[in-house]
Formats: sequence, C-alpha cells, structure tokens
Amino acid sequence: MGICNLAAEYYVAHREWPLSRAQFEEQNRRLLGTERPQMSPEEAQELSGFLDRFTLLDLRKSGEDLVLHYRFKIERRTVDQTVTLRPRETADEILEAASAKGYD
Repeated sequence: MGICNLAAEYYVAHREWPLSRAQFEEQNRRLLGTERPQMSPEEAQELSGFLDRFTLLDLRKSGEDLVLHYRFKIERRTVDQTVTLRPRETADEILEAASAKGYD
C-alpha cells in the first residue's frame, strides 16, 4: 500500500492526482524530508529507494479518480495490481475507500 499512500499524500497536498513517476519521486522526497528525524538510517535508506522497486507505474485519470496500475517483484514473484483511488479530504480516507472496495 506504500505506493497508494504516496499517491494519496500527493493528492491531499496538491488537490490533483500524480500522473508521472517524477511526481511520485517528488512526493517521496518530501515525505522522506519530513519523516527522516523519526526514522532509523535503515528505514531512511529503504524509503529513498522505494520507487526503484517498481517495474511499472501506470497512472490514468478516470473522471475524478486515479487508476493506478503497478508492478514489482518480491521474493521471486511478481505482484501486478490495479487500484482505483477516489478523491477524499485526507490520505487515510483515500486509502480506506480504496481498501473497502478492494483491488481490481
């Protein structure tokens, strides 16, 4: 859900969805900058390379929603998922709405 959280945080900050990897990278840097004091060096290192794990990030608007298709490898298996994020006031509300409906 980390990638969905980044998209949700971006939406809350900008009131628009990220539509490029560069926008995700910008949000990740911003998050790293604000959270670094509470992180261990290992956590900070992991977050700084977070987006490198994704072999696919496809971002498309569908009306007011964001359809996020992503792919990454973990422990010899490939995870390929699509999730629809809907505008809400907070990142938590965006993630709760996405989780309640489930992943496509």
